[in-house]
Amino acid sequence: MIEIKNLTFGYEDKLVFDGFDLTFQKGDFVALIGHNGSGKSTLSKLLVGLEVAQGGEIWIDGIQLTAENVDVIRKKVGIVFQNPDNQFVGATVADDIAFGLENRQVPRAEMVVLVDKYIKQMGLAGCEERSPHHLSGGQKQRTAIAGALAVGADFLILDEATSMLDPTGRREMMQHIRQLATDKQRTIIMITHHLDEVVDADRLVVLHAGKVLKSGTPRAVFEQSDALEAVGLELPFAVQASKQLYEQSIIPHLCLTNEELIQALWM
Repeated sequence: MIEIKNLTFGYEDKLVFDGFDLTFQKGDFVALIGHNGSGKSTLSKLLVGLEVAQGGEIWIDGIQLTAENVDVIRKKVGIVFQNPDNQFVGATVADDIAFGLENRQVPRAEMVVLVDKYIKQMGLAGCEERSPHHLSGGQKQRTAIAGALAVGADFLILDEATSMLDPTGRREMMQHIRQLATDKQRTIIMITHHLDEVVDADRLVVLHAGKVLKSGTPRAVFEQSDALEAVGLELPFAVQASKQLYEQSIIPHLCLTNEELIQALWM
């Protein structure tokens, strides 16, 4: 699990976290949402040692994150940013996925099996010999995820990984993320500003001004929609529409997806 205890961090002109606490259970699919400046991306960088906390503790799988063991932590935590071009190091998709395995001196026979496994799992068959920089946006993100999975990351952080994708790319990406979340083999932390992407998460955490504003299942959090709207978060269409219909006693419950809304209207 990941435990963040009494975390303090700030930049020269802004204090981001002051006594911040948060826990991620192993195997959970957690979505982090919040307005720009709420601390979402800063938190992801702190978890992999790209930023260094000024106070408090971060524990990952029982190991405290320090300057001395940050390399150990990075073997456990994989991160995919919104622009994966900045992460690619291999000349081809297969080379890029293999890069982390080579650094860990994985035997070649095992490496070939792992690369092939995650190319297929992430829907990249046929792209093995293509340059990662020449892929579509969704394929680039899936290549970055495949690289993290191949090295056995127990924790996968997706930092706005769908923000640069078109609607089709976003749908394909979310389909793969849901499949990864289903097997419960790793913890997935998805940072997003698209609230319609969080409905399948086990837990939804809302950050505001460096604090946890709300935490719970997506349904429980969206039922407190007034608090989300008060901090400038735009609710998914299905939630907005069903809220109005529910308040008028037209449908029996709040709907998280368009499919749920259609079903409720036909009841």
